[in-house]
Formats: sequence, structure tokens, C-alpha cells
Amino acid sequence: MVMEIKSSGSEQKFSTGAVRDTAEGKPQWSLVSPYFIQKVGFKPQIQEGIISTINCVCLYQQSKNIERLAEAFYSLDGKYEDMIHWLELGAQRYSRYNWAKGISISRCLDSLHRHLQAIRNGLDDEDHKAAAKCNIMFIVHYSTVIRLGYLPKELDDMPDFFNIENMEKGKE
Repeated sequence: MVMEIKSSGSEQKFSTGAVRDTAEGKPQWSLVSPYFIQKVGFKPQIQEGIISTINCVCLYQQSKNIERLAEAFYSLDGKYEDMIHWLELGAQRYSRYNWAKGISISRCLDSLHRHLQAIRNGLDDEDHKAAAKCNIMFIVHYSTVIRLGYLPKELDDMPDFFNIENMEKGKE
């Protein structure tokens, strides 16, 4: 099935030079507590495969352990071909390695959760599984290259849920 990437008609350019469809009007999943999503947010008897993926993503958010994202990727199906096709569509729309320039991890998590919810809700308006896999890849890549000093540390804008004192205070 060949699908196109939906566009809002508006794009955001990051300080790194990367470009992505605007997040305006889209749910900001990175604001939701991963503990809530994991413990309360879903009933496990509904679409167990996608629930497993969501759980892996939440465990990553709690621990920042990249292995959890690997589990999420493989719980989706572990195949690369649809993800690669999605990257090819992105290359046509933006540029070949636009994604590698760097996008904030919260934006990738927001997009990842939106696509996982679309899968959970049975939406087929675009290839949500491929898009989710791309966001997983982006987060793994950014986490690694930020740690290595190749991208700005500000792109890792997610709080440390294990150390609540380091979380921003007074911001909505």
C-alpha cells in the first residue's frame, strides 16, 4: 500500500536546519506522564500488540533506556521496509537527510504517540506504523548523537522522570 505523508500546509524549521510539519493543533503526547499511560491509560485486552508497543515507549520515557525503543520497534513488527519507504517519502518532501539535522525528542515522542493511537484506533489515512517506526529511529539516533556531542543537548528536552527535582517548575 502506497500512502502519502499528510501535511498541514505549514512547516517548522528547527535551529539545526531540520524541517517538519508544524505541531500546531496536534496533541502534545510528550506532556502526558508515561506512568499514567502505562498504568492507567489503556486496557490491556484491547489490541494487545499496540499496547505492548505503547508500554515499551512509556518505559523508554521513564528510563531513557534505548533498549525499550528497540522493543517497541520489534513489537510493531520489526520490519524495516515500510519505514524505509516512509523515509523516502520524507526525503521527497523535505530533503534526503533532513531528519538527521535534529528535531527535539519531545516532538518525536508526540508524533510517535499520535501514530500509535492512530494504529490503536484503526485509522488507515496514512501508514501510521511506518511513521511510528521512523519516530522510534529518530529518537534512538538523536539520543545517541546528542550524547556523543554531535547535536545540541537542548534537543533532548524531555524531563528525567526518575529525578522529579530536575523537572521544570511552574511551566504549563
